[in-house]
Amino acid sequence: MTDTQLVEVGFIQRTHGVKGEIQISVANSAGVLPEELELVFLDIEGIPVPFFIQGIVAISDEILIVKFDEVDSVEEAAELVGLRVLLPCGCLSNDDGGVPFSSLVGYRLFSTKNEELGIITRYEEFAYNALFAVTAKSGKELLIPAAENLISRIDDAERIVWMDIPQGLLEVNSMD
Repeated sequence: MTDTQLVEVGFIQRTHGVKGEIQISVANSAGVLPEELELVFLDIEGIPVPFFIQGIVAISDEILIVKFDEVDSVEEAAELVGLRVLLPCGCLSNDDGGVPFSSLVGYRLFSTKNEELGIITRYEEFAYNALFAVTAKSGKELLIPAAENLISRIDDAERIVWMDIPQGLLEVNSMD
């Protein structure tokens, strides 16, 4: 399985208990179905490493307590804190018919005027706001609102997203 088939859905927030359990913070738009998970991939130094799940409890839509096979102590679990959690695209639900925004990481972003803005490198969700972090060709990071009404088209085969960028947004992003 290649990294392009994996989607970042969250990260390991902290250890939980003394038997090697961990707490995973999941983006609430990721569409993770805990009851169907048998394994996740953890990004360890850029390499997706599979971890099989022994037990899982959903505390909320955004917090999972997970026990991995072969992680049996708080010390072993502590080594995993901060790692990105990845899932194959097929493991995500899509109840509203839309695309999970986290699955667009790695796609090229174009404006509806066909101007290439860069590569979507991160998806971040906050209480009332979600953002795409986009790395422009210049190396500068742009922050673009992640809103379904701004996305005009997605080409999964070419891994391209076209968005209707609000007037003035790129100028604000270019301020130093």
